[in-house]
Amino acid sequence: MSKKFILILYGPQCSGKSSVAKLIIEKTAGTFHVYFDKIKWLISDYSAEKYSNTGIVNRLALSLARQAAVEGFSILVEGNAQLIAEIDEYHKIAEANNQRLVQVNIEAPYETLLERFNLRVKDAEIKKTKISVTTEKGMKERYDKYHELKDTQIPTFDSSVMSQEEILSEIEKLIKL
Repeated sequence: MSKKFILILYGPQCSGKSSVAKLIIEKTAGTFHVYFDKIKWLISDYSAEKYSNTGIVNRLALSLARQAAVEGFSILVEGNAQLIAEIDEYHKIAEANNQRLVQVNIEAPYETLLERFNLRVKDAEIKKTKISVTTEKGMKERYDKYHELKDTQIPTFDSSVMSQEEILSEIEKLIKL
């Protein structure tokens, strides 16, 4: 593919963004993955709250995306609700680097997300791994924030009725891989 892109995946926790992102990365050579959770984990040792109100994670993600675009990469941004407030900056990056900006929501009904979340928490306990959000209250707060800020004008895919591969196929149509 000759045309570079910036693809932004929005969605609440446990909606399937990471699973779809993995498929995109596997299929699309030369794509740089900007993953908010990894940045947050790197600087805060898995504390979801430690830097939540400072904006540093968003600024670091923007810096990474800006540099990756200059270096000629397509960019996959797996973000959170706060990313919506930064969308103008991603538009500027795309325009400055002759890239197409595509935004997608991946979501599912709350009951489905809660079921997936509880499985994630149990899995982390069994494997003794850290996850940034461990309570249903924290998960619900993030779910509500996503729906409060969500752009209803962009394509939305329900991961409770579509497989990861089906969502990937629809995204491919949008970015014309």
